[in-house]
Amino acid sequence: MKFIHIYIVSLMFAALIISCSDPEPLISPTHFNRVPRPVNITALSDTTVTGKFKITLNWSVNSEENLKDFSILRAFQIKKTNQVTFNATTLNYTKTTYVDSAIINFSDTLWVYYYVQPRGKDSFIGQNSDTLKITLIK
Repeated sequence: MKFIHIYIVSLMFAALIISCSDPEPLISPTHFNRVPRPVNITALSDTTVTGKFKITLNWSVNSEENLKDFSILRAFQIKKTNQVTFNATTLNYTKTTYVDSAIINFSDTLWVYYYVQPRGKDSFIGQNSDTLKITLIK
């Protein structure tokens, strides 16, 4: 009886191995290809006439096909904290240059992170730009 049990388990194991196929590649989300991705994001930091910091972002897209607008997302990190939380600063933005003069008050060093998220005319959200980190020192 023990021999039959081992034989059946071995047969089932062999059938399982024979029926396995090669792994299939993961399918990329279609909305990443439907909406053009913002690339070449750069930043320039400066001050306003009132002495506040301002950051000018620039980026480009390879195509404007199915491109409706952008969301600009920003996060602040103060020198002594490790918390970084992104919040949408601007929604429904249609240009590829953005000026941010709403920088929080800080006393020493502040890191500001940005990324741009595209939205298509078909309401799909495309792949985000790379995240850009800017260091501001008072």
